[in-house]
Amino acid sequence: MMFFLHNPTPLCLDWCVDGTVCYAADTTIVLYHPQNATVIGASGKVHNKRINCVRWVRSKGRKGRSLVSAGVDGKVVVWKIDEEKKVEDLLVLQPLAVLDHDDFVLMADAVMVTVPGEGDNNDDEQVLVVTATTDIITTWLVSLQTGKYKRLYTTPPPDKVYIMCLCVLDVCQGGRYPVLMCAGHNAKIYIMTSRDLGVYGSNEAVCTLTGHEDWVMSLSVMREDSGDYLLASGSKDSTVRLWRLTTTTTTTTTTTTATTTIKEQQEQQQEEPKEQLQVKSCVFQVPMLGGGGSVCCDVLVRLEAVLAGHEGQVSEVYWAQPVYRGNKWHQPHQLLTCSKTQDRSIIIWQPQDDGEEEDGKNNDGEKNGVGEEEDGENNDGEKNGVGEEDGEKSTGVGLWVEVTRLGVVGGNQEGYYSCQFSPDGTYVLACSYLGALHLCISSMVWTRVGNTVWLWADTHTKWLTLPGTPWEG
Repeated sequence: MMFFLHNPTPLCLDWCVDGTVCYAADTTIVLYHPQNATVIGASGKVHNKRINCVRWVRSKGRKGRSLVSAGVDGKVVVWKIDEEKKVEDLLVLQPLAVLDHDDFVLMADAVMVTVPGEGDNNDDEQVLVVTATTDIITTWLVSLQTGKYKRLYTTPPPDKVYIMCLCVLDVCQGGRYPVLMCAGHNAKIYIMTSRDLGVYGSNEAVCTLTGHEDWVMSLSVMREDSGDYLLASGSKDSTVRLWRLTTTTTTTTTTTTATTTIKEQQEQQQEEPKEQLQVKSCVFQVPMLGGGGSVCCDVLVRLEAVLAGHEGQVSEVYWAQPVYRGNKWHQPHQLLTCSKTQDRSIIIWQPQDDGEEEDGKNNDGEKNGVGEEEDGENNDGEKNGVGEEDGEKSTGVGLWVEVTRLGVVGGNQEGYYSCQFSPDGTYVLACSYLGALHLCISSMVWTRVGNTVWLWADTHTKWLTLPGTPWEG
């Protein structure tokens, strides 16, 4: 194990695609290489109180070399790594912009957006930062070249929810602006879209996902090779729900027409026979680039699965990152979840192979089946899947099962606050209450594909500590 300064927050860790981990060590940020167990960089002390959240800035789904941090002192700082300047062989994080808030900031997320240039100027890539305090969502625009920033919009959260997790992402290829997802203490997940940069819904959500029975603690989204998206949500009710987002491009003439289309579809669902197995769905629209606002992307959201394997609060959910294979990027169907109470464990989930016969149970008895009633739940709360209508096959990827369970915490009764895959999926890094980082490596048999990518050869295997290193896993 490697110990940093104590920081009992679930958003204090993020793993970049180049293998660098940023960790919020109390009031500073540490850049770290887990495989080598070496610190490679650090920030100055811009925050004067504990940092609640640190996240790499994403660009087209990939994490870049800039990051954002949010603290109890009400500051949100956009950092840029100075590759040329080093102090005692350590990279230096330079504060590019400091965004002041009137209250302590719970969390923040950031993504690169293209802003049209003025006059003869070319389009400029800037950072869209979304922050959340106890009762306000604020959006900011920051230039990576100059450090100049401006506040775009401020709005209360939907239903005045106390936000516990949020993420900003593109759910439509060619969408005009990113979509904002947030969730909190009322067990609901809100999806908000924007027709103007940074203006999210004026306290209204275009889609609300229900089904959890307690606080929603974490959200994570990945894009499948087919173009669909999977949203994973972890809750205090000890379950993880997977939601499928399917996109289609349509042309609408007015906002009223689009609203009517969605309303008609929802009324049609209500008129379907009650005895028919079905899963409730939600439809919303995302404005596309070009078309003068008349071209929108319809997004259909359905419940894909309910995963029940933890015995306590699920503190984080995290999808494996895309890998490069066959001259293109491939998205593995692997989900990482962790719990910080009772079972204090980390679970790796993935769909059961189509040709593999399995009774849907693992050694610990967590059963994952198919078929849910109208309300999105079943009697025992342990089954997953989507309802099929008229004999049609489900659009899902198959039965999700637990393939590996990790969890060596010693005397720490709080369990794991955060867990993440390495960029190539061969390592798992977790953070515990006392600030210890736990690194696990897969001991399975590997198959070499191409020059750089390694894939799973056997899904039923153990994860072990790296020999000759001070890690525990």
